[in-house]
Amino acid sequence: MKTFIVNVYKNKKWITLGLSILFLLLFCFPLVTFSKGYYEDASEASYFRLPFILSLPYDWLRFPAAIKTTELSSAEHKAYVTTYIVKNITCSILVFICIVLAIMCLIRQFKGKKFYLLPSITFAFLTMLIAGIYNSYHSVQGVEYIKYKLEFYPTTYIFLILLVLDIVYLILEKRYLRPDYDQRLAERKAARQAKQEAERKQSPEYRIKQLEKELQDLKSQVKSDNDSQD
Repeated sequence: MKTFIVNVYKNKKWITLGLSILFLLLFCFPLVTFSKGYYEDASEASYFRLPFILSLPYDWLRFPAAIKTTELSSAEHKAYVTTYIVKNITCSILVFICIVLAIMCLIRQFKGKKFYLLPSITFAFLTMLIAGIYNSYHSVQGVEYIKYKLEFYPTTYIFLILLVLDIVYLILEKRYLRPDYDQRLAERKAARQAKQEAERKQSPEYRIKQLEKELQDLKSQVKSDNDSQD
């Protein structure tokens, strides 16, 4: 295990570079469906798809029209549009932070400074987790309501796996790559052996053997004394 962790640590620079590029590719998914002209004239709406990372800035362009449609809408429809806008703003901020942190990691690693990719992966996972929160507006027989659901994209699972793997790696790195690791390992081994030896000496079998040995020694001594007297 230590050999594996050491090899990963030696190539950590290139692994981090690869993961940073992977972030941008993963943020292209899912493909988000949009309806062009929906807010202006729903009857003339045409649907198309954009990669997730491009859908965020596109949504910003649609916000004015979205807000305008809520001026004469019901409270439920306003809440639906407001929730959608808040989710988009939150995802935009998290993506921005994730990319900035990834760039900072790359800069620090090529300068030979200490860095961690964990914060960037965490924000990436949170982005896709929040992106999977959906709310849909319904009106049935004059009754308006909003339904919420949480969808886990394949991208969300990938970021979660990367997050768990990075946490496990950091734990193993701290354990195996500390300067005094070999010394601590030898000390633990010596302490374990001493404990086992102490337990062995307290066992009945060991005490019986010791008594038998002492008895043999006494017999040998008595025999030697008798021989010397003769």
